[in-house]
Amino acid sequence: MVFRGYMDESYDKERSVCTISCLIGNGAEWLRLVRDWRDWIDLTNRTLADRGLSPISRYHASDCNAKEGEFKEWPAKLQIDFVCGLFDVLKKRHFHTVSISLDWDTFRQAFPRRKYSVRMEEKLAYCYLMIPFLNQIGKEVEKIDANKRVTLFHDHTDFNGAISDMFWAFKGEPSYKYGPTFVNIAPLEWRDCVALQPADMFAFEAMKEIKREEGSPRLSFQAMSLLGLPWKHVHAGKENISNSQAKVDAIVDRDA
Repeated sequence: MVFRGYMDESYDKERSVCTISCLIGNGAEWLRLVRDWRDWIDLTNRTLADRGLSPISRYHASDCNAKEGEFKEWPAKLQIDFVCGLFDVLKKRHFHTVSISLDWDTFRQAFPRRKYSVRMEEKLAYCYLMIPFLNQIGKEVEKIDANKRVTLFHDHTDFNGAISDMFWAFKGEPSYKYGPTFVNIAPLEWRDCVALQPADMFAFEAMKEIKREEGSPRLSFQAMSLLGLPWKHVHAGKENISNSQAKVDAIVDRDA
């Protein structure tokens, strides 16, 4: 059996932190989660119709948290009940989650480069995180079953090609222990893949937790930590991404 891992990224508005998360599980667990996740959104849309509010197309972490976009004008209780319902869906399933975050200030200091556009900087951050991220996913899959392999799916971006290049560079490098663990990687549109939505949830909450400087964790982060799903969150420093530099430079400079 090949596991499936669904990945999504989250950036804060200030562009100071980039986080990628991946949920890993077998096909049967994903089928059940997608069914129950859709059912809860359908039920929520019926509640919204009764209140004269517009239906939502999906859960989107940043919009839901800020009550923007499709979540605009939502009462606080409706927002909380909706997210808690998604937590209940997750709690019934068995997944392992890996998240990795990058502080962009540290990134810029470690690897000073010429000024890039926002999208190019996002591409750089994602690429630099890929190798340490894949290592963490490989470790997690090994914990579950050392004989299993995993196929990854990520949210479609403007730099699908660079992500693919980093994946195959990792998989094909003999020195990377977990290269053989991975089968393939492919982009998917959120409209076509409900499974990207829980990955968005974990990426957003991990990003917000990294940004928290003091005080107690966010209530939503605490609730997710109590779901019973193994969740490994790594904060990448210079030592975590230095091995990626040569490959990233070649890929980014080629496409710049």
